Amino acid sequence: MKQIYVKDFDYFVNRRGFDVEKHDPHMHLSLINQTGESWKDLRSKMSPNFTTGKIRRMFTIFDSSSKKMVKAIREKSQTESNIELRPYMQKVTMDIIASSAFGIQTDLFEEPNSSFAIMGKKIQDIFSGKNVFKIFFLMLFPK
Repeated sequence: MKQIYVKDFDYFVNRRGFDVEKHDPHMHLSLINQTGESWKDLRSKMSPNFTTGKIRRMFTIFDSSSKKMVKAIREKSQTESNIELRPYMQKVTMDIIASSAFGIQTDLFEEPNSSFAIMGKKIQDIFSGKNVFKIFFLMLFPK
């Protein structure tokens, strides 16, 4: 299995695509929607960013962002007994991506209405609610 998933992965370039271009003009450019040579090109450009060493170095970012989230949840738990965790998970996800991919310190837990938070929320909303069903059905019935 490891041989197929890791070593021979480059041979599996023509997976079933998702017919998303007419629904979202940008989604068709993502790696998951590429096939053939365009998939191989994009994957070979992205792979060096996800080596074991680079992911290991990102641990400090994960740790720092997680500590900010835990602190914010603890503060909220002082005044409320029931806490909705989804917004905290969204913020920690955005914080980790912003820090590791763009080198940006977002302070999302201190400044929930920052421009980065608003833009990130819009992106996350694409993959939530009714849109999840649209994406799911596009995957099941691509044509």
